[in-house]
Amino acid sequence: MRAKLSKRAIDEATYQGPGGCYLWDTETAGFGLRIYPTGRKTFLITYRARGKQRFYTLGPFGILTLPQARTKAIKLLAQILDGDDPSERRRADRKAPTLSDLAERHIKDHVKIKNKARSAKRARQLWDRCVLPKLGKRKVADIQRGVGAQMHLTRPNRSAMLAARENH
Repeated sequence: MRAKLSKRAIDEATYQGPGGCYLWDTETAGFGLRIYPTGRKTFLITYRARGKQRFYTLGPFGILTLPQARTKAIKLLAQILDGDDPSERRRADRKAPTLSDLAERHIKDHVKIKNKARSAKRARQLWDRCVLPKLGKRKVADIQRGVGAQMHLTRPNRSAMLAARENH
């Protein structure tokens, strides 16, 4: 369905049945609103990239206002005209490796090949006890240089721990 999107039109829009319920803006081509069976409403854009139609969700109605969503849509549609594909970028971000993935690869491709069994076991313990609990789910690209140094500085000093044990 096509209409000039306004606050009133969005508030009055209801789910019309299976197959996806969309309300497309007549003012900004490719900009619209999706209405779910639950009544939830989200802003989205549609565009073509490499011959395929794509949908890109901008955000939920209520959190994003209509003017904010329209401005965001216009910016993204301009980027698409310049050759960018935001859906592909989002997909690549989701598939980017985490530090946990990197640890597994390091253990498999380096540690198990170049180290003895005891050293390999210790390397695995270091990853599992020190690094992965704090950073395992983060994307490798998001981890900045200072994070490792900060972890190293805040790690308990082994000699201090042994001395404290002897005093008790």
